Amino acid sequence: MQSRTLPYLLILPSLLLAAVVIFWPVVHLIEIARHDVNSFGQLGDFNDGANFTGLFAAPDFLNSLC
Repeated sequence: MQSRTLPYLLILPSLLLAAVVIFWPVVHLIEIARHDVNSFGQLGDFNDGANFTGLFAAPDFLNSLC
C-alpha cells in the first residue's frame, strides 16, 4: 500500500518554486511603489503612499478605467 503523503511530497518543490516566482515580484513591486525611485532605479525615501494619492487624484487615470 502506497503512502498517501507521497504525491504531496513530490509536488511540494514545484509549489515552492511557483510561490517564489509569483509572490516575490509582487512583494518587490509593492516595496518599489511605496518609495521614491530615481532614474537609475535606486530606492529613495519612503513616501507614505504619495505615488498612489497622486495617481488617484488625476482625472486622466479615472477616465482611462472606464
